[in-house]
Amino acid sequence: MSLTPSITVIVPTLGRRISAARAVESVLADPRPDLEVLLVDQCLDPVHPEAFPDDPRFRYIASDTRGISAGRNAGVELARGDVIAHTDDDCSVSPGWASTILKVFEEAPEIDVAYGGVEAAAPPAAGFIPSYRVRREVVVSSLRSTHRIDGMGACFAYRRAVWNAVGGFDEALGAGAELESGEEVDFTQRALTRGHVVMETPRFSVVHYGYRSWEALGSLLKGHLIGIGAVSAKQLRLGKWSYGWTLVLLAWRWAFGKPAIDFGRRPPRMVRLRAFARGLSIGWGKAISEGGVFDQSTPLGARREPTGPVDRPSIVTRHEAFPSFFLIGAAKAGTTSLHEHLRVHPHIFMSPLKEPNFMALRDEAQRDDVPQALRESIRKMPDTPAKYVDLFRGARSMDAIGESSPWYLNSTRAAERIRYYVPNAKLLVLLRDPAERAFSAYKMHRRLGTETCHTFEAALDAHEERVGTSNWGLDYLTPGFYRRHLAAYEPEFRTGSLKAWMFEELRDDARALVRSVYDFVGVDPEFVPPRLGVRFNDAGKNALRLSPETRERLISIYREDVLALQDLIGGDLSHWLKVE
Repeated sequence: MSLTPSITVIVPTLGRRISAARAVESVLADPRPDLEVLLVDQCLDPVHPEAFPDDPRFRYIASDTRGISAGRNAGVELARGDVIAHTDDDCSVSPGWASTILKVFEEAPEIDVAYGGVEAAAPPAAGFIPSYRVRREVVVSSLRSTHRIDGMGACFAYRRAVWNAVGGFDEALGAGAELESGEEVDFTQRALTRGHVVMETPRFSVVHYGYRSWEALGSLLKGHLIGIGAVSAKQLRLGKWSYGWTLVLLAWRWAFGKPAIDFGRRPPRMVRLRAFARGLSIGWGKAISEGGVFDQSTPLGARREPTGPVDRPSIVTRHEAFPSFFLIGAAKAGTTSLHEHLRVHPHIFMSPLKEPNFMALRDEAQRDDVPQALRESIRKMPDTPAKYVDLFRGARSMDAIGESSPWYLNSTRAAERIRYYVPNAKLLVLLRDPAERAFSAYKMHRRLGTETCHTFEAALDAHEERVGTSNWGLDYLTPGFYRRHLAAYEPEFRTGSLKAWMFEELRDDARALVRSVYDFVGVDPEFVPPRLGVRFNDAGKNALRLSPETRERLISIYREDVLALQDLIGGDLSHWLKVE
């Protein structure tokens, strides 16, 4: 007979499978047998259940709800614990976190809702991680005193009876909904109006890894305060006039004090006040149902039923459903050699299918301009998340998991898809003098018999007529516009999750480059690959040589892109612009 859980921890996620799995793992580090953990995945492509090992305390919930509030509600509906706790998919908890929460409620039976602290992980070089430090224990029992508690939804808990009493979270509020924030504040306020008691305590906390760039601060702050403003308007419209005093105190803090939630910098006071006023106006104009929640006015916040748990309990441990890193290109820049050096490392698992191209070519087989042979090859590649995950089934004991698909650099969709499926992935790119890269690609196609032009110059002359035709695969020029292609990956450049190396480094000092790559993906950098220095997939030595005239022609084509790339990576690429 299974043990009835005392506490259920719910982690909602939308495609962040790797970071969400780490959050779940950290919760399950608590050994108590009466713990239940639910991962509510709102991704349209649920993870195949066989990708996970068993853990009887864990359930994976594939839900077609949208928004964090709807995800939490879907989780609570399936939860069995008397106490419900929440953390986010970009957090980790300390060992015994769930046990500490239970102890708080056991020692203080009058407490119905409890917030803990949210600590920022190591501060990034550029940007910030939102956090909330709890300095002392505070207990609040009236709506008038809610200004004394702020809290973050990444670390809070409540008795199941409270959720039942207030009717769940307002699904018009919170990340992924019409109003992007304020769902936990609204939940607290509705609990207080029904006579429940709320506590804020430093006794339990989580570590937050949710990096934000400084450019994102304005939109994040506005979304936060618009949500708070809308929630405040709701209370006034429901006749809770005592809340007016709370608004005065909050306005004073926003105008002259420091925000309770740390956004890395003190935001301009007028920005805060304007965003709050905007939210107040929105909230004043929205219809409110009898249960005290906003009526849904957009499909994004629409409530849908969860599809239910998968057939067997499951959890991602060291095996990640998707790779932890991607080698995204460039073609003919040494990616085959680097793939081999990654594959032989004892702590790295590489996809047994080189160039699965799942993130780039899933839709390409339907294009009219794709050659038949390539179309057939594409159709053999994994075309569903489940088939793609199957490539990495043997990776459970590895520290890093990767795949190499040079097409990702040129693809118009790969960056978006990688960000969707694996938002915390590390990206590796090898770059080569674009003129030499183009000539190497031509030599390869001559060797394979797929190139009909007998000179490289003739192939370049045919470029315009080839692009957009059945000779789609013989475009030697477009892949070399690296700066143009890397524009899709600029967020990863800014956060340091994308790193570029040069082909010349691999050619001249392969040991140093491989050591740097190993360190970047998080494995022992001192391992020496057995075939270090061997050039794999070489176009071969032949009599073909790139003439100075043709090189000068290519330099004129690539000059602006090379100079822009130089600015992006902060390196000297002037040798790429020399004829000799």
